[in-house]
Amino acid sequence: MRRFYPRLAATAIVLPALTGAVAHAQAPAARPLPAATQNGAAAMPVRERPALGSTITVTPLGELPANENALSLLDAAQADLISDRLDTGGLSTADPARMGAHGSSWTQTRFRVGPIDITDPDGAGSPLVLPGLLAWDRIDVATAIMPLDANAAGLVVTFEPRRPGRSWTRTIEGGIAPPGLLARRLTTNPPAIARLNSWNYGGLVAGGPVQSDRVGLVVSGDWIRSSKFERSDPTILDASSGSGFAHLDITPSARDNVRTIGWVQRARAPLANRNAFGEPAAADRRVAIHVQSLWERRLADHLSWTAFGSYTNRTRDTEIPSAPSILIERLRDGPVPALLNPRTGTEAIWSAGTRLFLPPLIAAGRDQNVQVGFEVSGATEESRAGFSGMIGELVNGLPARVWSYAASGGDSHWAKTSVAVYASDRMQLTPRIVLDGSIRFESTGGSASGGANAVRWNNWLPRGSMRWEITDKAGLAAFVGYGRYGYELPLQYFAYGDANAETGTVYRWKASNGSAVPRASELGDLIARVGPGTGGNPQFSAIDPALKRPYMDEIALGFESRPRPSTVLRLAALARREQQLAAVVNVGVPISSYTVIHIPDPGVDLVSPADDQPLPVYNRSRQSFGADRYLLTNPADDRATFVGVDATAQTTTGHLFLLAGATAGRSEGWSGNRGFQAIENDQGVLGELFTDPNATVYAKGRLFTERGYTIKIASVYQFPMDVRLGIVARYQDGQHFARLVIVPDLNQGPEAVRAFANGRTRFTYSMTLDGRLQKGFAIGGARVDAMIDAYNLLNTATEVEEFPVSGPTSRLTAAVQPPRAIHVGFRVTF
Repeated sequence: MRRFYPRLAATAIVLPALTGAVAHAQAPAARPLPAATQNGAAAMPVRERPALGSTITVTPLGELPANENALSLLDAAQADLISDRLDTGGLSTADPARMGAHGSSWTQTRFRVGPIDITDPDGAGSPLVLPGLLAWDRIDVATAIMPLDANAAGLVVTFEPRRPGRSWTRTIEGGIAPPGLLARRLTTNPPAIARLNSWNYGGLVAGGPVQSDRVGLVVSGDWIRSSKFERSDPTILDASSGSGFAHLDITPSARDNVRTIGWVQRARAPLANRNAFGEPAAADRRVAIHVQSLWERRLADHLSWTAFGSYTNRTRDTEIPSAPSILIERLRDGPVPALLNPRTGTEAIWSAGTRLFLPPLIAAGRDQNVQVGFEVSGATEESRAGFSGMIGELVNGLPARVWSYAASGGDSHWAKTSVAVYASDRMQLTPRIVLDGSIRFESTGGSASGGANAVRWNNWLPRGSMRWEITDKAGLAAFVGYGRYGYELPLQYFAYGDANAETGTVYRWKASNGSAVPRASELGDLIARVGPGTGGNPQFSAIDPALKRPYMDEIALGFESRPRPSTVLRLAALARREQQLAAVVNVGVPISSYTVIHIPDPGVDLVSPADDQPLPVYNRSRQSFGADRYLLTNPADDRATFVGVDATAQTTTGHLFLLAGATAGRSEGWSGNRGFQAIENDQGVLGELFTDPNATVYAKGRLFTERGYTIKIASVYQFPMDVRLGIVARYQDGQHFARLVIVPDLNQGPEAVRAFANGRTRFTYSMTLDGRLQKGFAIGGARVDAMIDAYNLLNTATEVEEFPVSGPTSRLTAAVQPPRAIHVGFRVTF
C-alpha cells in the first residue's frame, strides 16, 4: 500500500515563487567591503528587464548559515532550485551538487562570473572553479526569463565579484566543527545518507585603493577541509578546497573602467565511483585557473559599450590504481557506463565579446532603448576514460552481465566553438505599458579530432515580455514573458564517432553468486557491443549528420506588487516545453529484435486488485547478440514539459532581511536511465532509454529537478546589542521514483523494469532548519563577530530514500537526512 505522509498545510494552497526577490539587507557588520565603482564614473546603465529568480547580496551572505559554500546556500534558500543532496554543515566540500529548477535538466545549468561562463563544457552541469562566499558582492539566480546575454534552458547562477571601496578594509574569519558539536549517531537504522565528521575553515578578504581613486584591488583566499561518513560505511571521506582570488579595478579616466580577475583553486573530493573500484577512500583531484578582463567605456550620456575576454583551464585526476575487474550493484551504483566518468585530463574554455548600449531614441512615435551584443567562445577537452577492464554487474544481487572495456588507443580530443549575436529593444507603448523584444542568433558546433562526427547548429532564439503598471498604489503590475533557449552542446557528445573513445563488450555472467569480482572463466555468451567509441568502425558509433539542437520554449506570467521600495511580492505561473531532445539509439538492434512477455504485477496499490496489470518485459533474441550499432540522434516524441506556479515575498527594513518563496509544479519527461538518481531520472542524460526497450517501460514520468511542492525561507534579523540571527528553513517534497520489478530469466540476463512511472510514488519529504547567531564587539579599532551555526537544528531524521524493489523491503526507508552539525567561528574586520 502506498505510504501517505504529511505535507505542510500551507503547501496545499501556496503558489510557489518563480520570480525570486532582489535582496538588499541593510544590517551593518558582515563583510563590509564596498561594492561600487570607485568614482562612479564608469557605471553602466541597466536597461534589460530583470530575470525571474533571486539575488542575495554581500551582507546576507555573511549572516546566513552557509558553511562557506555558495551553492549549498542557494540550494537551501532558493525555493525553485533543486539539487541532488542535502548539505548539512559542509558535506559537499569541493563536490558541486547537480542542480536545476522547474523540471529543467541539471546538464543545462550555467554558472557565470559577471558575463563570463565558467561551466564545465563536458555537460556535467557544474562550474570548473567552485565558488565560495568571500569573493562576491552578490549572487544572482535566474530561473526563468533569462537575461539577454545568457542562453540557458533552465537555470543561470551569476557571481558578481566584489569591488574595492575608497578606503582599505580587511576581514579575517575562521570556523570549526569539533566532534563534540556533531550529532554522532554511528549505528542508526536506517542510516543517515551522510553525516559530518569534521569541518575546518579559514578565509580572508581585503580591498581598497592602490592609487587614489584610479586603481583599486580586492584579494581573497579561503581554505576548507572536511570529512564525513556515508550511510553505514565507516570509511572517513576527506575533502578539501583552497582558493586564491584577486580583482584589480582600474579607472584610467572618467569614461573608462577596466576590471581584471585572477582565480586559482585546488580541490580534492571523494570520488563518486570509489566503492565500485574497491577504493573507498579514493578522491577526485582538480586544479583550476581562471582569468577574465572587462572594459566598460562611456562614450556619451546613455551611450556606452562593454568588451570582455576570459580563459579557464582545469586539470583532473583520480586516485584509483588500475584494476583488472570490479563489481557494482546496478540499483545502487547507477548505469555501468557512468563508471567511465569522471574522465581524467584537461578542459579549457575561452570567450570574448562586446555589448553596446545605444542612447534612447524615438521611432514610430514611441520611446526606444536598444542594445546589441556579440560573443565568440570555445571549449576543448583532452581526456581519457577513468577505467578499462571487467565490470561485474549485479541487479538486486543477481549476477547479470560482465562489461569488458578495452583501453583506448589514445586520448580523446574534443573541441567546439560558438558565435552569438543578439539585439533587444525596450519600447514604451503607453505611460504604463513597456514592451521588451529581443532576438539572439547562435551558431555552435564542434567535433572530435580526426573523427567524422562534426556537429553545427544555427538557431534563432527569440524572446519578448510586456509589463503593465496597473496602479501606483501598492505598485501593482502585471507581466508576461516568452523565451526560447537552446541546449548547450556538451563535449561528451563527440565520444560518439570518436575512434579514441572507449568501447566494450557485454557478456552473460555465469557466476553462481555475485559475491566476488568477475573472472574470465565466468564469461558466457556475448550479448552486446557498446561504445561510445567506434573501435575503428565508423558504422558502429556515430552522430546523426542531421542532429538538431534541443531547445526549450517557456511562457511566464504573473503579478507583482511593490508597496514600498524595499518590499516585493510576486505571484507567477510558468509553462515550459523542451523538444528535439538528443538520445542514443541502438539502430542495430531495434525493438523488433525483442520478444514481449507479460508478467502479473499489482500496480501502485499493492493491496487492492483494482490496478493489477500485466507488466511488459522485453527478452532479447539471441540472433541479435553482438549486432549493436549506435546513433546519437533526435528520437521522435522525446520531449519534456513543466507547468507550475511560484510565490515570492521579499522585504528589507533597518533590522530585517527576508526572502521567502514557495513552489508548486509538475513535470513530465522521458528518463535517460532507469532509477531515481540525478544521473538516471533526467531528460538531458545520454543513457539507455533507446538502447534497451526495458528502459522504455513507464519511462515517461516526473523528473528529478521537480519536487511537487517546496517552501524555503531565508531571513536575518538584527536585535539590540549588535546581535543578529540568520535562519534558512526548507521544506520540499520527496524525490519521485517508481517501484522496480526484477525479472531474472531473460536471454540478456536479469533486468529491472519499472512497474509504473516515476512520480506515482515519492519519498516522503525533506525538512531542515539552519541558523546562525552572531554577536558583534568593538575591540580597539576592529570589529569582532562571534558566530555559532547550527545545521538541521532540530535534528530531524526524515526519510530521503526508500528501497524501490518489489518484494518484502519495498517502500522501507533506506536512508534519512544528515543529522545536526554545529559550527563555531569568528570574523575580525579592521
